Amino acid sequence: MLAAALSLSGCASMFGGYDLAPNGLPQAEADLRRELARTPESTYEDVVEGERELPDDDLLRLLYAGAAGRYAGQYRESAQLLDVAGYVAEDRVTESVSRQALSFITSDRALPYTPSRTERLMIPYMSAMAFLGAGDIGGAVVEARRIEALLDRYDEGAGPGERPPSSRFLHLLAATIFDAAGESNAATVAYRRAGLETRSAGGTGEDSLRGDVAPGGAARVAGPDSLGEVVVVVERGFVPHRVEQTVVVALPSVHVARLTDGSAAEKAAAAAAAAGQILLHAAAQYGDRGLYYTDRGYRRTLHMSPWRDECDGWNTPDWCDEDFDPYLLRISWPVLFREPGPSDSVRVRAGDVVATPDVRLDVGADVRRDFADERPTILARTVFRAATKLALSETAEAAVSKKDEGAGRLVGLLVNLGTLLTERADTRSWHLLPGSVELVRMVLPAGEHRLALEGARGRDGDLGTVTIRPGATAFVVHRIWR
Repeated sequence: MLAAALSLSGCASMFGGYDLAPNGLPQAEADLRRELARTPESTYEDVVEGERELPDDDLLRLLYAGAAGRYAGQYRESAQLLDVAGYVAEDRVTESVSRQALSFITSDRALPYTPSRTERLMIPYMSAMAFLGAGDIGGAVVEARRIEALLDRYDEGAGPGERPPSSRFLHLLAATIFDAAGESNAATVAYRRAGLETRSAGGTGEDSLRGDVAPGGAARVAGPDSLGEVVVVVERGFVPHRVEQTVVVALPSVHVARLTDGSAAEKAAAAAAAAGQILLHAAAQYGDRGLYYTDRGYRRTLHMSPWRDECDGWNTPDWCDEDFDPYLLRISWPVLFREPGPSDSVRVRAGDVVATPDVRLDVGADVRRDFADERPTILARTVFRAATKLALSETAEAAVSKKDEGAGRLVGLLVNLGTLLTERADTRSWHLLPGSVELVRMVLPAGEHRLALEGARGRDGDLGTVTIRPGATAFVVHRIWR
């Protein structure tokens, strides 16, 4: 079992994971993000040609390549990659029993990567943005329908006040796409789900639009027949990503016995108590701030021998007189690392007309919510994996010791070393996603307009020129990397 675990994980991947950037990402993935922001075209070519080190998981590779293709302007290829990723994500609902068992002696990385709710929803979102970039409103409509279908599944039975804020944004985005394509019935339903009144198809007519146009702006004096609409989608920053925290604990033999002897229920209870004490002790020393971990203490492994304190002072336990021949128990778990991002909202200017976002999607908050829901399961798996590894080590040592005590101790040591090497927190995520998305809608006279962002700095302030046609909706999608 240990040989299979080491073979699956691969020594290179195990030790390569410790080459970390300052933000806790594997160095290769941090380099990918930086180069994607600087030179998206060449970075995408490197990704598809295998010149970039990417995660081993097929789904994550598809998601990375799909995102990179979109930002490189390869919209059709991006949409195709993301389409395949969507189907693979659906298939991941069925879990492999063999890999589930193997994860109890290695780590959760032995399991196929399964995207969270937020990541699932962002697949059709990213694909819709790719189709809009290609000028294919029909393709965007297909992705909008997928967004609506996923929201129906996730929000089933939830009242309007119980749905995440992201649901309103995604319903509004879908409605806007339906509206632009002339899908009035679908747009009406999506607007209603977003909590807005029905709008006429095509976005024409001043009274049918939200009043974000500045007083005295050009759209206020133009006739409705000469009006069109531009929808600006602004993506900013990056979502929080997972980093690993690790603690290595020296367990005396008496505590190992508690975790390995007795019935399965007794072992599980002892493992839960030990791991719980370890995690609490580690959190206190690390300064864990809830779900987020914003300093770089996670990069050092914390070594503890909390039971050693029982041997100091008076009334020491009998086992303290034994030789302290500890079992090294390693526990690793993920926390979120949040990089600094903008707190202000952007404004879009077209001449004298200024508009603010209709709605904002805080992707980072949704990622945090998903992680909070998943964290108890992660910690529970960590606890039971610790008990499994202890039992594996003790069983191997006991079996060999019947014939040769020295050989048994050696086998126990080797198995212990193997379990230390294979214990890794599952920090995989689709961290190329934007941290937030803002949607700005503007009614403008037909013709060409120069768009600019206010509240953004440098080259991010220029959105270029957009052509407005009467009764039509134009889309502009822009990414700010910091």
